[in-house]
Amino acid sequence: MKLTIRSYSATVTEAFDFPMKTEYGNFFSHEEALEYLNNYADNFNVIEHIKINVNIKNTEKVDGIWNIYRGLK
Repeated sequence: MKLTIRSYSATVTEAFDFPMKTEYGNFFSHEEALEYLNNYADNFNVIEHIKINVNIKNTEKVDGIWNIYRGLK
């Protein structure tokens, strides 16, 4: 919905190492949320690690590192 505004604040939503733009205000639109996520992904080179249409069998965190196990399709 184009007129949807988030009901939770930017300070709750933003990543601690990547603050939201102050222009977004305390409550932001879906366009601003998408811009923030795209900027975050660009800043931390996340996109190259995203796999689409992958079946995940299990995940576990070992010594602070997430292991992701693929299942069969």
